[in-house]
Amino acid sequence: MEIVTERDEYIEIEIRGDKFYARPIFSGQQPRSRIMKEVVEEIEDELSWWPSDDRGVFMGIEGVIRHQGDYYLIFPEECRQEQLTFSADQKLSPELIWRWWRRISASLAEALPAEVEEKGEDIPLIKIEHLRWSEGGDIKLLPPSTADYLLLYSEDDRPRLSEESYRPPELISRERENLNAEKVAVFNLAVIIYYLLTGESPHAGRDRSEIVERVRKGRMKPVEFSRPELAEEFRDLLRSCLEAEPEKRPDFSELSRKLAELEEGEVVKSENEIDRDKLKRQHKIFNIKKFLRYQVRRKWPVMAVIGILMIGLPLFFFTAGPEEFITPQHEPEEVAEYYYQAVNEKNVNLLEDTTGMDLGELRRMVSETHVMETVQQFYHLDEIEENGEEPSEEDLEERLETLFGVEDLELEHSQEDPPIIEANYTFFFQREEEVVRWQAEDEIYLREADGRWQIEQMRGFMENVIQGELPRVEESED
Repeated sequence: MEIVTERDEYIEIEIRGDKFYARPIFSGQQPRSRIMKEVVEEIEDELSWWPSDDRGVFMGIEGVIRHQGDYYLIFPEECRQEQLTFSADQKLSPELIWRWWRRISASLAEALPAEVEEKGEDIPLIKIEHLRWSEGGDIKLLPPSTADYLLLYSEDDRPRLSEESYRPPELISRERENLNAEKVAVFNLAVIIYYLLTGESPHAGRDRSEIVERVRKGRMKPVEFSRPELAEEFRDLLRSCLEAEPEKRPDFSELSRKLAELEEGEVVKSENEIDRDKLKRQHKIFNIKKFLRYQVRRKWPVMAVIGILMIGLPLFFFTAGPEEFITPQHEPEEVAEYYYQAVNEKNVNLLEDTTGMDLGELRRMVSETHVMETVQQFYHLDEIEENGEEPSEEDLEERLETLFGVEDLELEHSQEDPPIIEANYTFFFQREEEVVRWQAEDEIYLREADGRWQIEQMRGFMENVIQGELPRVEESED
């Protein structure tokens, strides 16, 4: 092996008369020798199954060599590429990105080995830093783990998008049964295409939790706000690939067909077809909605207190007393069912009408969550059409996800006199990134008061909730 010359981050070498380029793996910082050895072994393992394809998208890497104490990746001469670096002022042409999208999606569909498809939740996600390009417009894809190590041990490079930006909702959620690797890859690639067009994530947020929420709810920023020249067919295809529900996304076969149907001249539209004033109005509405959701999500306890004062005080002064829901005709089992219904609906009046107990922390949770969800619905502007039309009545009936509640409720009489009801159910609680569920049981004791059955005492899971003692997350069952 002969070192010919050094060029930027590469060195040029000759091995038995053939010219190669070598790039240092640990270009910015070097970990301990043991860690270096483990990293090199992982890279060599990935290179052993890394595929090749007729389009030349999957970058060929000859292997790893060690030279003067440093480890290098060896590339054939034709595979020397540069990182994708461009500023917001240097936007890539939609036609070029369209061609890249076609090439990468076709190669992913045909060349990824079967074992990657079967990895499920361990599917390697592609990132911007995994791509390389040349001035001639060729696009290459580095092995994901190898590219991640190059980024990790570089001196100046930093990830341009957070890890959460690349992950579809089904990878964020714990419910990963029947995970479709192809649909995951379609979403993942669409995030990169969106970034190449706009320079940002489709679900950009102020922090990690906001990004996760926007991904889970499918709240992407319309690509036309940044690239109004994109043809509707192109942007609609991109939007469909970023759908939150996997079944609404195309598979690679359908994606390739639709990309092929787009002629190069149809990727963009003419200037006279762009209504920039309308786009500005839509963008303004989008930013308002995004800001309000962020404020509601971050500051809902304060809003809940304000809401309680705004809603509760008028009720206190102008109502004759609490509304009665439970009548002498209701059986004990029905009273217990109304109790759990009140928890789900966040109906404090119905909750208190089922029992004479001190509801403690549960009452506060129900009251504040009711106000929070009311405020959220008030600011829930998704139903407003981007063209300014009034939302339909069907749209207005849609409700937001609730913070906590009861699922799969089963009630059974265990004793008639005095009545005791056994309740089995699932109690769920919505955290920022996931829904936590506990399998719960209660024993409900009832007594007759003023001719109506009332819950006198509860033993079990709900007793702990009333006392403000939810089980630790680690003990939950999903």
